[in-house]
Amino acid sequence: MKISRVFIVCAVLLFLVMLVIEYVRPKPFDWDTTYAHRDYNPFGCAVMDSVFSASLPNGYSVSPLTFGQLVLDSISHTSILVPNSSVQFDELMEKLHQHTNIILVNTEIYTYEDGYYYGDATNLLKDSLGLIQTRRNFSGYYYKQNLDFFKDAYKNQQHDLLVWKAGTGNYTTDLSTRILSPFVSMNDYKFSFNGRLRGKPLILSYYTNEDGKLSCDTIAAQFNIGNSKLIVLGTPRLFTNISVLTYGQSPMLMRLLSQVSEYPVIRLDPTEKTEIAGKSESELRVLLANPPLRWATYLILLLIVLAMFFTARRRQRVIPVITPPVNQSLAMVNHIGSLYFRRRDNADLLRKKYNYFVEDIRRRIMIDLDDSSQLNENLQALQDATGIGREELKTDLNLIQSLLDTEQKITNQQLMTSIDFLNKVLNNL
Repeated sequence: MKISRVFIVCAVLLFLVMLVIEYVRPKPFDWDTTYAHRDYNPFGCAVMDSVFSASLPNGYSVSPLTFGQLVLDSISHTSILVPNSSVQFDELMEKLHQHTNIILVNTEIYTYEDGYYYGDATNLLKDSLGLIQTRRNFSGYYYKQNLDFFKDAYKNQQHDLLVWKAGTGNYTTDLSTRILSPFVSMNDYKFSFNGRLRGKPLILSYYTNEDGKLSCDTIAAQFNIGNSKLIVLGTPRLFTNISVLTYGQSPMLMRLLSQVSEYPVIRLDPTEKTEIAGKSESELRVLLANPPLRWATYLILLLIVLAMFFTARRRQRVIPVITPPVNQSLAMVNHIGSLYFRRRDNADLLRKKYNYFVEDIRRRIMIDLDDSSQLNENLQALQDATGIGREELKTDLNLIQSLLDTEQKITNQQLMTSIDFLNKVLNNL
């Protein structure tokens, strides 16, 4: 009794300790890039959306619509942030002429005419905006190794220098920050400009190339189209939680959003519709996050502990009344015997007995009485094994064989005599 109680108490204490450890243990970070509104991991947008909602003067919200769906809406005088997506050139220009500012973050601009997809709008962008958009083809494996690339960059001190261009004159360093190289290099698009530049660069990235020389890329540029502004950005991971929480990068983001803050800012997040990010929370965290569910969980655990405690004492098992098994062998023999007696088929009964006899002889002394080519040797071996004379064996076996081969009716006396002889041979083995 004492051992049982000690075991139950130790098991309950161990369970409670594991529950507390699981609750207070920090949730491991997921370094996949999701841009999801409910994702608090480094490359999610939950913290960033919260900061922008409290900081932008005219409001900030997240919409589950795509850019194509938003174009069908008549909404105007807004600023739209499109991260990591693709937009049609004609729809983009249509929305810009509706007093709508647009920020394209790592977004492909393509053409689509007469139901056919024509690919990226490189020529249209070059002729209309003086913008050359270069696509970088990174494999899926490259994107899945986010953590490894950032670890290597941090270990080797691989940084780029982001510089904000103030005004229309020379580049200044009134706002600059050092950033790990993967933030800039791990993107799909890079922007450059030809001689017919209609916009202005906003953010430049200075880095050391493979030859050891200082190079510069434009990662953000602004174009004024009518009364609207178009900002293109080729570094999508700047608009994530880790950038907002990193010293020096948050002012760069706020400076960029201030260019379009005269209107309410809407960030497009199609994952919000399916609530993909919300499913990452465990069931235990959901239960403990809500007070009613938390107290219900505690009550259920308490009831389980009490039930285990009060049922832990030893109980006498009910001793069942066991009836001895009935021997049905004799009844089975009588039943089969009565069937053969009613049928009066002595030939079938003798044939079965003879087959069992031949099989038993073959198994015990390894001779085959049905093999006529070795009949003399088999009879001699059977005589040596049983002590019965050879002539007697030969005569009786031939008699039984003749009874089985002929179709004449076997009398009860012939059946009994044959079976007695077979039993005599088997008993003498």
